[in-house]
Amino acid sequence: MDRRCALGASITTLLSLGLATTHTFSQQSSLKEKLVGTWILVSIYDEDDGGDDIDPLGANPQGQLVFDANGHFSFQIFGAAVRFASNDRKLGTALENGIALQGSLAYFGTYSVDSAKLELALHVKRCLFPNWNGADRKASLTLSDSTLDLTSAVEPSLSGSYYSHSVWKRVE
Repeated sequence: MDRRCALGASITTLLSLGLATTHTFSQQSSLKEKLVGTWILVSIYDEDDGGDDIDPLGANPQGQLVFDANGHFSFQIFGAAVRFASNDRKLGTALENGIALQGSLAYFGTYSVDSAKLELALHVKRCLFPNWNGADRKASLTLSDSTLDLTSAVEPSLSGSYYSHSVWKRVE
């Protein structure tokens, strides 16, 4: 065998081994590593104690959830938009401000994953709903390559307890 054929065969072998190693590594990545990326909201609803579904943000909410490799996240969901008559966010009426706040949810912080329990913990640093500042928001998770399904731990409320369900699609 001449040197060119031997060199070509060696390179082919090395490339094959490298691709096999990369493929094996991606199959062995942790659940936390698989979350990393940007996710777009597909659907969200709350299920109350009686099993009834409630649209917490109205029809057609839009949202984005981002997980980075260093353990930080950012979560935003916005429902139906209200237009402020003044065209100034600082001069909204009580009604405009109430609709805007109740129709949106945004928070950020750090996250951790319990792979054995298939549980996501969002450690909230700041939130539009200030009662969640400094709190941990836990959810069970189901993850495929392109879909993330989250179901929150029970949410106690004066109007009754509920579970929040959201489905997200990975941004390609």
